[in-house]
Amino acid sequence: MTGIELALDFYSRVDPNAVPDMVYRLQSSIESNGKNPRQFDPDKAPKPKHGNRFLNRDRPEPVTGLTLDPRLNLRIGNSGDAVQWQIYDKRTDNNRQPIEASQRRARAEFTLNGEELAKRVLGPNVGSRLVSLEDLRKFRFETLADLLHFRQFKPIEAITDNPVAAMTLDKLGSSREHGIMNYHLGSVAFYRDSRRPNDIGRMATRKHSKHTVADPELNDIARRTLKALTGRFA
Repeated sequence: MTGIELALDFYSRVDPNAVPDMVYRLQSSIESNGKNPRQFDPDKAPKPKHGNRFLNRDRPEPVTGLTLDPRLNLRIGNSGDAVQWQIYDKRTDNNRQPIEASQRRARAEFTLNGEELAKRVLGPNVGSRLVSLEDLRKFRFETLADLLHFRQFKPIEAITDNPVAAMTLDKLGSSREHGIMNYHLGSVAFYRDSRRPNDIGRMATRKHSKHTVADPELNDIARRTLKALTGRFA
């Protein structure tokens, strides 16, 4: 097996017009460590690179005022990366034909390749790897929940009640528009956690920013859905 792609779909049974709102929530709250977060118009495929809107704050082109647009696909990671993400409004089928309004949905997906795929251990069978289709029968898909992990920013007033808030507020203001996926807050001012010393006694690096909190609703949906997928292969 060279790769695996998993998608999590969110439907609106009441009002298909609510799908863009769901897309925005997913795009703005996905936590990932991929490169070059960017948006592109799916209607211009198969060459989206000509219409990429890069969201990186450290790229040379200015991004001031650039916000997420749920009408556009969000892609995180480059071709060939061990993990890639995409979040979008699923409006067409595999033949690029429009689907019925009731079948529109917000889709969050990731693709797992190469070394990252090889590192995933098959449940209690230490040393076993996800390398063949047969392995899927033993694989616990919920162990991949960290790749569909969602967080929210705390309210501004909860973030600025500290002595070094000014160090992060400028970056935070822009990044709240770009979303969690483009702002690894822990690397800005509060990247050490005094409550968690590491193996050599130094303060450990934070896994998550102290300015964000997990989104329990989305994370619970992702984990339950992946667990249900495990049951289908068992």
